Amino acid sequence: LTCDNGAKAYLNGTLVATNPDWQQPTIANVTKQLKPGEKNELRIDATNSGGTAALIARLTITLASKKELVIETNRQWQATPTGQDAWQPATVVSPYGKGPWGLALHGQP
Repeated sequence: LTCDNGAKAYLNGTLVATNPDWQQPTIANVTKQLKPGEKNELRIDATNSGGTAALIARLTITLASKKELVIETNRQWQATPTGQDAWQPATVVSPYGKGPWGLALHGQP
């Protein structure tokens, strides 16, 4: 994940990654926090020191069958300002590969 200006990612309530610099993606192994066969919650607290935070993230899960399940930020995600409970579909500012990050997650697992 990477976020302008920074982010903390939580999987099932456990802090699994901190991204302090949007110019460098953060990678984390979250295997121990996944609950196979159960509902899992990935929450990312994104911050920006000068306005709305912008975030890209990808979670890749390799199943026992060796098939990969990829979860990426998109319009299906929900977002709300900190301290509020007004969840709305996330806004896609720019398609992946455009904007300030380019292909920041390219080649990342």
